[in-house]
Amino acid sequence: MKDAVTHYTPLHMKNIPLLVLFIVLGFLPALSGLLVEPGEWYEALREPPFQPPSWIFGPAWAVLHLLVGLAGYFAWTRLEPGKRIFPFILFGLQLVLTGLWAWIFFGMHELGWACGDLFALWLLIFVNMVAFFLIRTVAGALLLPCFLWVTFAMMLNHILWLMNR
Repeated sequence: MKDAVTHYTPLHMKNIPLLVLFIVLGFLPALSGLLVEPGEWYEALREPPFQPPSWIFGPAWAVLHLLVGLAGYFAWTRLEPGKRIFPFILFGLQLVLTGLWAWIFFGMHELGWACGDLFALWLLIFVNMVAFFLIRTVAGALLLPCFLWVTFAMMLNHILWLMNR
């Protein structure tokens, strides 16, 4: 008889392709950033004094995309197939809203709409984080840095919008 805990332990060699898939999924929203360039428009924006240097955003998001992918993997491997629908609808929507932000902000130059996207993303990450915590503590904990970063990004986006209307 197979032990249920052993069956859902995520570090089995047979799960390596699934782990890679979730890491790739975590990075999918980054593709939207490749489609738009900040350019002169972004350089011309007035920025608050606490604005981080531009070079920090790439590495920060790379770590966050990895953590989101790992969170998805740890939650997926804990749940039985019939119980995955709700948390992974949240997970998928989180990926979509993450990807939309760069297109709205840099592509359309719509700082207000981008702020709205971040607010929706912030709420979604919170709900997804709670859902993942209920599934597996580490899965929820891995979303916490993303939640905190999006909290900061939303505040920064809002201030940029107010300063440049």
